[in-house]
Amino acid sequence: MEYVFYGTIVLSLNSNNQQGDTVTNEPIREFGGEWTDEKLKILKLYLDFYTTAMKNTSFKLGYIDPFAGYGTWHPKDGGEPRKGTPLIALETQGRPFDRLVFNDINPSYIDALYKRIKDNFPHKHTKFSCKDANLFLERFCKNQDWKELRAVTFLDPFATEVKWSSLEAIAQTKAIDTLMLFPISALSRMLRRLRDPNLPHRHVNKMSEIFGDESWKLIYDSSFQEEFENASKERRGVQQSLLPPTELEMRPHYSIISYAYRKRLKTIFPRIADAHVALKNNNSPLFEIMFVVGNPSDKAQGVAMRGAEHIIRNFQNVQI
Repeated sequence: MEYVFYGTIVLSLNSNNQQGDTVTNEPIREFGGEWTDEKLKILKLYLDFYTTAMKNTSFKLGYIDPFAGYGTWHPKDGGEPRKGTPLIALETQGRPFDRLVFNDINPSYIDALYKRIKDNFPHKHTKFSCKDANLFLERFCKNQDWKELRAVTFLDPFATEVKWSSLEAIAQTKAIDTLMLFPISALSRMLRRLRDPNLPHRHVNKMSEIFGDESWKLIYDSSFQEEFENASKERRGVQQSLLPPTELEMRPHYSIISYAYRKRLKTIFPRIADAHVALKNNNSPLFEIMFVVGNPSDKAQGVAMRGAEHIIRNFQNVQI
């Protein structure tokens, strides 16, 4: 099955079928739980905020989804199917996105998503792609005219798929706000298996691919560990003045791994939100949601940061 990459319209190419005929049964994959609801709630709140804040600007607005899936998700507990990231982006309450680009490496997911959107949102300006998420992001970011386009992307990997090169491509546009899931659980397991970070090991290469260099090795350095401890104490003190104890427990700056990664993000993005939240399964952290702004404008950064910080800190108190 072949796909046209970001053409006027993108669909499966099959001479014996009309567009959409390749979709026979929607794929069903049960996954996620309460933490999935939490990440999607944060995404919805930010997209509604973003499209409202940008309502009166002259820019074209885009939504970029490198891990789009097939439009819905099915909870493991057997609950009803729920809206995934594509449908959330298509139904924003602010100004509609002028362009929505959906990518997934799984052809059956893109087929199902294509049919669902063309059946239910025929007038939306949507594009579809079936590529590795990193390749998709790097090509897409490089091939747009960012003078007139502003966008949001949601990096929602299954585990450790996002490479540093993709973040560099996003940062170079100077036009994209990024909500991202940082795979704290997977990286913790990898680091536990690295008895010596300087010895050859497949996890060494993977960590460097995620961080973009060997700065992750600082995690083993005693002076860096002390820096992290001091930063954590300072952050807890600030949070205690802003959040009730139950909220504080749910948003600890607990991870030296995420601390090291956030320091790396600051080398390529102008602003990174202080607020971030751990998504947990059975009280075990799986991911941290982080937010970065690529726009160099102080005004744009200020607006985006105020919205993102407020949403990440208070999303559980908002009914949607």
